[in-house]
Amino acid sequence: DWIEPDMFRRLYAKMTEQDVDVVMCAQSEDTGAVHKEVRHGLREGRYGKREMLQDVYPEMIAKEAFFEWGILPGLYAKLFRRERLEQFQFAVDERLTMGEDAACT
Repeated sequence: DWIEPDMFRRLYAKMTEQDVDVVMCAQSEDTGAVHKEVRHGLREGRYGKREMLQDVYPEMIAKEAFFEWGILPGLYAKLFRRERLEQFQFAVDERLTMGEDAACT
């Protein structure tokens, strides 16, 4: 696994520019000869409270297709405002040994 050298700088710039609590990016899956970009199942853009309630929350965990994420669960492709990360990460049950990133996200 790796990240691009400027990934977090670019995410931080977008977070600052948009004044938002969370920013996310797509990820790449490389399995030898196959390279594929994997995107979140939501449109790119800034979401206000109304859009979060109408568009994001209903499809956040799963969409209609089997095993299709609304928001990919991994934390590595997201940047959180510190206050939000502390608020949600500390709320995750420490007994979880698998899926804790999805529980936080």
